[in-house]
Amino acid sequence: MQGEWPQHYLEYIMRTLAAYGRIGATKLLTFPSFGALTAGAFSSPQTIRIREPGTILGIYGDTLNATAPAFAGLQCRVQIGGTEYLWTDGQSPTYVSLLSLVGGAQNWFPLLRRAIPGVDWVADFVNNSALTDTPSLKLAFIADADVGRQMKQQ
Repeated sequence: MQGEWPQHYLEYIMRTLAAYGRIGATKLLTFPSFGALTAGAFSSPQTIRIREPGTILGIYGDTLNATAPAFAGLQCRVQIGGTEYLWTDGQSPTYVSLLSLVGGAQNWFPLLRRAIPGVDWVADFVNNSALTDTPSLKLAFIADADVGRQMKQQ
């Protein structure tokens, strides 16, 4: 069934976690530019279409101002496949500040989600600070094909 975890994938994850304590991505999928957002402005939604089966391992975010107030004021929302939101209040989708999501120093949010070809990941931002700022968002990705190549090399 599409979206299930291939057996070789689980084996690779377990071996990598045991050896290194974490798993690295093989690609970084970057959302198109959200542009500069003035105070109170919403960005246009930007889309990444998944092209090959794999797994999203984390979300990276940053801002040109790179200050704690900038990270706190910029809030993002991420939707998968047109129906599922990554963060909700239990009933409705919500925005999460970059400060709580990726922090200023951490710069990433660990995540383990299957990526299915043809399924879009859509993100947008709202700027709740008094500063004009330009956010960016990226997905750390490992393709199933890359797992196969890695396993052959071990």
